[in-house]
Amino acid sequence: MSNPISDIYLVNGNITVFCNAHSENLKNDILDSSLLAALETAKQGKSQELSWSTYTDYLGKLGWVLNGRSAQQLGFSNNNLLEVMEQGMGSTLPKAEQQAIANAFAALTRLENESAAVKAFIKKLKENATASTDSSASISTATLLTIVYSDKTVMTLQIAFETSNPLEMDILDKPRLISIDNGANNFRLMRSSLDERRYNEFRAIVRKKLGQKIETELLHIPLPTDE
Repeated sequence: MSNPISDIYLVNGNITVFCNAHSENLKNDILDSSLLAALETAKQGKSQELSWSTYTDYLGKLGWVLNGRSAQQLGFSNNNLLEVMEQGMGSTLPKAEQQAIANAFAALTRLENESAAVKAFIKKLKENATASTDSSASISTATLLTIVYSDKTVMTLQIAFETSNPLEMDILDKPRLISIDNGANNFRLMRSSLDERRYNEFRAIVRKKLGQKIETELLHIPLPTDE
């Protein structure tokens, strides 16, 4: 797989991609705080607008600095998640980060169906679904993505979409996504950064609250080494 480097995690079933090299301390702090925010958000139900505001507001209480927030309604048909992400972010997604994310998505789609990461990702899509995941031909759901740029900028995205059953990892790179035609925003974006000095106040509290969730809900995804 070509450079730039990607470092990939599943955080409570949500994809986080670190583009290029970052310190272990920064990665751990971003992962821990976003995991706690995700777990707290899951208690609020399936409303995408409410879950988005709950998640982003919670991060703000843990030393994340908000630098911009936006929401829009995107139209797309027979696209994959990478294409929808690129459409929504437009010129804000640098080429190097775009390639790093593509590398990460490619690595995720090569995981075995029975792997813990695949199960976690699909489970989260099912939890976010607003239609049956058992018998309906199509499913309306949403996913949360976190992208950490080379300069430590954090881009957090919530993308809602419709797709066909069954839910599989190939939504990342296969043309399976259709925009939900209900007039609501289906793409939300937050640009932020972690105030590393301020986060010193919260680190021990966050890790205590998480407990064993750090081991069970944070999954590191190794990149293939054969390319």
